[in-house]
Amino acid sequence: ANACLLAERFAAEGLAARVVGVPKSVDGHLKSEQVELPVGFDSASKLYSELVGNVMTDCTSSRKYYHFVRLMGRDASHLALEVALRTRPNLVLLGEEAAQQSRTIAGLVGEVADLVAERAAAGMEYGVVLVSEGLVDFLPEVRNLLRELDGALAERDAQDSNSYEGLSDDWLSSALSPPAFAAFS
Repeated sequence: ANACLLAERFAAEGLAARVVGVPKSVDGHLKSEQVELPVGFDSASKLYSELVGNVMTDCTSSRKYYHFVRLMGRDASHLALEVALRTRPNLVLLGEEAAQQSRTIAGLVGEVADLVAERAAAGMEYGVVLVSEGLVDFLPEVRNLLRELDGALAERDAQDSNSYEGLSDDWLSSALSPPAFAAFS
């Protein structure tokens, strides 16, 4: 998009310049037959793998604490997946997987709690959990909450110019469905 804007600007100004767009993304979602590996993904995955590996080494050496590492990738969990494949953490929470399996916040918390309990029973009270940055946005209950909030606030805004003033739990509970209000709470 930036290359197109530059090309249009140069053309409008009559400048004789060539603009070349280079696909880049740390998310890794631009792979295709034409783009084997976008600029940024390989470097980011190597660097994050090294850093996560260091955290895992420290964790194993000290034998205490759980480390939760959030990795870039709001719209795609490719980077978190690549780092997980390189480092083998105790648990990986990916957005696309959560959406495909219709996971809930309570279910994810339960999965982490089960991991901690199982490892504690084995005498390992430490570990590393990778979390993709956009995980929460992929959860159906959060998507539903955001959709309902957008609609309720737009309706309220149409009636009142300052729609955020006076928001209360009572208003929210009446404006949102019970599952959306539960996710909000």
